Formats: sequence, C-alpha cells, structure tokens
Amino acid sequence: MDFLTFYLVCIVILPMCWAQENVREQHSHLDATEHHSLYYVYTALSKAVSAPGIFEFTAMGLLDDRKIDYYNSAGKVKVPQQDWMKEKLPQDYWEKGTQLRKSKEQWFKDNMNILMERMRQNTSDLHTLMWRHGCEANRMPDGYLKFVKGVYEYGYDGMDFLSFYDDSMQWVAPVSAAVQTKRKWDGVPILNQYTKGYLEKECVEWLHTFMKHGEQQLTVRPPKLHLFVKTAIFPDTYHVTCMATGFAPKDMKISILKDGWSVEEGHMTAVLPNGDGTHQISLSMDVKKSDIDHYRCKVTHRSLQNPIVATWPEVRTPSSTYSTVTPGNATEFSQTSSPSTQPVSDRRPKSGSPRPTDVFTYKVLSASFLMSGPVLYYRWSVEFLQAVLMV
Repeated sequence: MDFLTFYLVCIVILPMCWAQENVREQHSHLDATEHHSLYYVYTALSKAVSAPGIFEFTAMGLLDDRKIDYYNSAGKVKVPQQDWMKEKLPQDYWEKGTQLRKSKEQWFKDNMNILMERMRQNTSDLHTLMWRHGCEANRMPDGYLKFVKGVYEYGYDGMDFLSFYDDSMQWVAPVSAAVQTKRKWDGVPILNQYTKGYLEKECVEWLHTFMKHGEQQLTVRPPKLHLFVKTAIFPDTYHVTCMATGFAPKDMKISILKDGWSVEEGHMTAVLPNGDGTHQISLSMDVKKSDIDHYRCKVTHRSLQNPIVATWPEVRTPSSTYSTVTPGNATEFSQTSSPSTQPVSDRRPKSGSPRPTDVFTYKVLSASFLMSGPVLYYRWSVEFLQAVLMV
C-alpha cells in the first residue's frame, strides 16, 4: 500500500481506526449498567487530493460510535447526521458550530505548516494532522452519568503525537517533535485545568444532553450469532468463527469456551459499526476436529436476559458450513450442562495497531476564545492563547 492510499484509508474508515484500541475498555465496562461515549474527531490533509469523498479537512461528532454531526472543507457547514439532532437543537447551535468548525479548519492549516517546517518535511508529500477529544461514562441505575475516561489526543501522520493525562494533568509526548509543545503547554497550568474540566464535566454534561435528546433512537438491539466452521490448513483441524452482529449499544462480550473455560487463543476483531446504528464483532480460532464438541461460543449483551451459549454446527461439506442463533432459538444450541461450577475467566484481547490521532493550534485573534466540545465556551486571555500555540 503506497503512502497516499494509506492515509486515504485511515480517513475513510476513521471511526474504525480507534475501534481496535478500545476493545479492552469496551469489555472492562460491560458489567456497568450502561456505557456511553461522546467523541469529536478532526482530520486535515496537507494538500488536496483527487479522490471522491476525501476532503482537506473533516470534523465529526460521534455518540456511542454513531455520527451525530459532520463538517468538511467543501461544504463548510456543520450539519446534523441524526434526525433527533436536527429536531432538538436550535438553529443557533448549528450556526455557531459552523463558525467554530471554520476557525478550526484554519487552525489545522496553520499547525500543519508549523509541524512540517519543524520536521523539515517536503511540502509535496501528503501528511495528516488529527485530533480526537471526548469522554466515556457509565449511566448508573438512578440515571446519573459517572465519568470513566477522558481522551484528548493529537497525532501526526497516523502516529501518536501528544496526549493529555487527566489524572496527572500532564501532556505526554511520545515523539521528540512534540516535546517543544509539551513543555509549553505544561508551563501553563490553567490550560491543563481547563482541559481536565472539559473532559470530566462539560463533555459528560453534553453526553447526557445528547443521550436525553436521542433516547428513543438509541435503542437496545439483541445480537444475532453466526457460527462458521471450515477445514483449516491442517487436515485434522477446523477453523471456527463466532460472529455477533446487529446489536446495540456496542458493549459486547464474546468468548470461546472449552469445557466451560474461556480460551485465551484466537483472533478477535474490533467492535465495528454496521452503518445502521448496530455493530458487529467476531472471534475465530483453530481447533482439533476431535475436540470440536468441547467448544462453545458465549455472547453476553445488555439486551439479553441470559448469555447465549452455542455449539458449532456439524460440518456437512468438506469446505465450510454455518448456523445462525438468535435469542429466540438460542436454547436449540445452548449447552445443556455446566462442565464447571467455577467462573469463566474474562478474555483479554490484545491492543490493536497504532491509533491515528489529531492535532490543532489556536490563532490569537482577540482577547477571548470560543472552543467547542459540541459548543463549549472557554474564555481565555491573549497570553493564554499564545501558550497553546504549537510554535
């Protein structure tokens, strides 16, 4: 894959780029009553490219991985991506949001030039500059949203560049080119205080607001379980796959059991969006043909009163076969007895590939500054704004 194709793919499937990184967090939060997230993702290219649907600058909001708003450098208008966003939020929200996105588009251009010059890069090459910020929270039985995690991270050319740790209120620079910015930002404590406040308070408040507005549309949907089995490379081995799809929200726990115990081997995908508000995930591994009756696929989801535990179908052809399990017919495939009274250990998938992130800079135009989460207002002095420039 050449240089240009790599970055185009990252931009087109941007919501998926972080999905693999979050697999571990998604599983660890499963026992909570409800887990929700609100993220904003900005992506800029160093130059225009001749490809349909690819823009020099894009920005989007994601509520539980569903796109709720969108902006690009061609249309230059922040538009709703959900009917309830258009119905519940006033026109003033979208007008102010459009102006803020236009400002950020310019800031990205400025920062791109700063970083390319700092790294002594050729302007004829394609580079990406990205920023992601947002929060995750658990909704407790009484409706209270409990903050779980905040993300405020920047990236350059698909690699980590700078990230904020709200526990320590410090910026972390994994590359030498970011150290200069880290030192400058850490030198202004009020910047870190505001960033922490946004992650833990304002972002959670907007998450609550959006959840309330879209409550009817943010429905819970049970998974359908598809079980595939085919002959593997070795003649005495099957390649089995357990795929859950059509579920919402995205918090899902899937595991392969052998004699009732969770198996650590195998390949698990990220939780990926289907495009209709539901999600999918799959887990596969190779097993000995003589042992296949000892294996089960187990799926746990908020929509299910009890987990689905299913067996793989009998292989009727030399190549492959599959079956479909839904909550209604799950008993047909369910394990009839429990091989062990001990609890099944949690499967801990490995973290994914390096996540692309985003970077932005502020241009000092006046004595006050408006920064949007959705539309969050921080009023900073000129001196404070100068401190967060990437120069």
